[in-house]
Amino acid sequence: MTHSAAEIRALIRRVVCIAPVCVLVLMGRATASTDLRHLRDFEGWRVARIEFEGARITKDHIIRREMRTRVGRTLHLGDFEADLQRLDNLDIFSSIKVSGQGRDGDVELILLLRELPFAVPYISYDITDEDGLSLGPALKSVNMLGRDVFVAGYLLYGGRTLYLLDFSAPWVAGNHVSFDLDLSRVERENRLDGFREISYKITPRIGTYVADHGRAALSVTYMRVEADRFWYVLADGEIFTWLVAHGMGMDVTVSDPQSWVLQVGGPRSLEVLDAACDGGAPDPFAYFAVTECTMGGQPLYLSRTGWTSEVGWEVYTRDPEVDGPALWNHILEAGKAQEIITTGLDSMNIRCIEAGILDNGSDFDTSMTPYQAGIGKFVDMNKDDFIGKEALAAADRRPLLFGIRCPTAAPSGVSPVTQGDTEVGTITTGAWSPYLGHGTGYVRFHEAGDWLGAAVSVSDVEGQMHVAEVVELPFYDPEKRISRGLDTAIPEGPLAVTQA
Repeated sequence: MTHSAAEIRALIRRVVCIAPVCVLVLMGRATASTDLRHLRDFEGWRVARIEFEGARITKDHIIRREMRTRVGRTLHLGDFEADLQRLDNLDIFSSIKVSGQGRDGDVELILLLRELPFAVPYISYDITDEDGLSLGPALKSVNMLGRDVFVAGYLLYGGRTLYLLDFSAPWVAGNHVSFDLDLSRVERENRLDGFREISYKITPRIGTYVADHGRAALSVTYMRVEADRFWYVLADGEIFTWLVAHGMGMDVTVSDPQSWVLQVGGPRSLEVLDAACDGGAPDPFAYFAVTECTMGGQPLYLSRTGWTSEVGWEVYTRDPEVDGPALWNHILEAGKAQEIITTGLDSMNIRCIEAGILDNGSDFDTSMTPYQAGIGKFVDMNKDDFIGKEALAAADRRPLLFGIRCPTAAPSGVSPVTQGDTEVGTITTGAWSPYLGHGTGYVRFHEAGDWLGAAVSVSDVEGQMHVAEVVELPFYDPEKRISRGLDTAIPEGPLAVTQA
């Protein structure tokens, strides 16, 4: 089947892409009472008792294990505020309020907890550019058996048929050892390549806070937004309680700014930025810069970052009462002259793979070192000290993760990679690249070895095997000229993609 790659890649790279975050809240969110001024008089007093009221379902130990403030210890309001934030992060309470009373140097703390419903049925939907609208019933429990276990089931019909079961237990043993399991079956018409696609996915994950063992634990963007204020923008993984734990004893407060993020990317995205910012785009605004701005009168943080390795920018809301629809419409209106459109995640994922951008939990996980994940070049072993340095000094520096190039098909994610009759690795993600004219993806090998340039066999979504080559990442633009804004050319010409 022959496609116009120039046209398709121009759609991906020429137009401006916007990636929205979820704006529909189904069950509300906990709001921890972090104003502890009424407890100031008890700072330094002995904690005589801690009571939890309103926890009709949640087991007592689920709450107490999040608390650093304990009976018999001295009350430190900074630590207690962090306790409340950890309880808030469980996402099983709709509100958390605190009261206290003291006498003769002893203080009693009472936490009034309002639990979210045990189970909530609702109508779920999914909209993609490729498949349109899918709609169906769903059932969600955020606190199964009162043990902070999340279980959700979805049955969606329409543009595609989706059966999905999610299970998440954030703390099953030890030091925050977690277990997650995702089961899904998807049926959809692949109109681009002309076949009906049926795929199954089983994704078990076990994680813990093992950064001190030299493992690659999460994906974050780190930004300095003010002289004494820093933001960690979490892509995937978990960092909040890790920061709280390592901040103990320091003059630092760790909190959730309740910010929403929106991304715009493409060769013309900086022109859109100039039109969207009140008073024009900031100047200078270099790659990875962070600054403040307003758009349509709404205060925002602005960063020269993105998820697709295209030149672009991201906005982070600063006002909890942000008018999301107004901001969305303002940016779309500002981008009309540059032919701005919204796109689905599938097109963005193609660019992520081409650029070698990795996802935590699927491409790499907490069992791998940065060297095994192929990102060891970002580790500065010349620093005096950092968490995990001793473990990394003794680690094998050979990578396990590489790119995969398949001329005849898109490698199917979570499928085996073989060499002869031996399974040697797993495809973590794959897609057909209209621009490059071949299948792309990542392969994670079971053992380190001389894999670069090796011939292997990979599976497509129908289970057919294809010959592929192991290559370096990224697939092109290793100097990041595109994302740095040095290459803004829009692909044109007779490049055609042929897929059998």
